[in-house]
Amino acid sequence: MGKSLGVVVVLAVKLVLSEQDLGHAQPVDRSGDSGATQRAGGEPLDHLFEQVAGGNQRAGRGGLRASGLRGECGGEVVAVSAQYVSSPRLPARARDGYGEQSRRLDLGGSQTCLRAMEAALTQQALTAQHQQQSKRGAATTMLDQRRRGRPIDLALQRSKRRGWHQRSVERTAKVFAAYASTDGRDTVSPVHTLRWPVVLFDLDGTVLDTVELIRASHEHALREVLGVTMTDEQLMAGIGTPLREQMEKFSADNADELFHTYCTWNHANTARLIERYDGMDELIVELEREGARLGIVTSKMLDAVDLAWKALPPPIVWDVVITIEDSTRHKPHPEPLQVAMDRLEATPAETVYIGDSPFDLQAAHAAGCAAIGVTWGAFDRDALAAENPLEIVDDPAELLRVLTV
Repeated sequence: MGKSLGVVVVLAVKLVLSEQDLGHAQPVDRSGDSGATQRAGGEPLDHLFEQVAGGNQRAGRGGLRASGLRGECGGEVVAVSAQYVSSPRLPARARDGYGEQSRRLDLGGSQTCLRAMEAALTQQALTAQHQQQSKRGAATTMLDQRRRGRPIDLALQRSKRRGWHQRSVERTAKVFAAYASTDGRDTVSPVHTLRWPVVLFDLDGTVLDTVELIRASHEHALREVLGVTMTDEQLMAGIGTPLREQMEKFSADNADELFHTYCTWNHANTARLIERYDGMDELIVELEREGARLGIVTSKMLDAVDLAWKALPPPIVWDVVITIEDSTRHKPHPEPLQVAMDRLEATPAETVYIGDSPFDLQAAHAAGCAAIGVTWGAFDRDALAAENPLEIVDDPAELLRVLTV
């Protein structure tokens, strides 16, 4: 908001300065009691400030005013701020009409003030931009270091952060307990920022952008084995379920050949087509800092998951990763989520599952977990809404707001 206002003000000041013409000064018009003063060209100085501040004027000394900056113009103190205030009272030499030279001096002082204002606001905008770039650069550096880190180092760092977080929670609990004893109550629950201490994610279309990789792999397999093409909607309809089941729906007789053709092409092109979702790594790191136990529950095979992490290393060590090899039944059946909760010693009430497909949400409901749908994957909002999730979010920042209180 402040940056936008500064840009508008700078443009307005430039417009005013470009229109001033000191070579055509007119006599000062003192008619009436309004105190209006004229600049070169016969245009009232009040109008000059109206162009900059939209006519929002206030009587006072100094002609212009704005936050945080002060300077001297024609012997009068001028404070520069986001809102410009023009005074109808100029120095006496201009008001008494001492001639063109005096008016030129006054107008020159106004120009100096306006140019100083322009320079100050430009500097403020550049400083704010530099600070934002520095923050983004620091965050990017941190994530890159985490992605390059050895799993053992990341695990040790996580242990330290969780120890610190647990001590912080305990201190908070003691403060509330002390408050309860003085307030005549026996117990007071400590405040936690996480709505669920266990947060489980789907992988494809949720944590990593594999949508184009999956679509292209399906397209290649169907063209090579069956010699057919299908719409994207037909190709992507089964995302979230095991790959072999998807191939059986395309052709029961050729499911094995489709499966192997898909896997060969998919593995060869994973590094080329897989991408990160903007803001997703930052979300995961923030949840880890808050003490959440984090996991992946996917219908992918373990070798495909390893290829994905090799191409785009995660910024954390996951507490649990459940692949198709870890359960006998798969999404939308709740077993994969139940296996994850068992390994984390968590209850359904403590757990939320986040995914981009209706099958993810169906599995969460069946397991008794909270279900959250995300719209940046393979399925649209309407398809997710049909499964009645607790929330549907459109970006990782919104997801963080939903996961915390």
